[in-house]
Amino acid sequence: MNVIAVDLMATIYHQLGVPPDLELHDHLGRPFVICPGNMIGELL
Repeated sequence: MNVIAVDLMATIYHQLGVPPDLELHDHLGRPFVICPGNMIGELL
């Protein structure tokens, strides 16, 4: 299994209780997903 940094961050955010579809907005009001990675189930 290949693990990339964004997947590791998604796993950490999951453990902290941050929803995977959380959207924030930049200073122009454009939405972006805080972490587009996938959770690494093997680490949980």
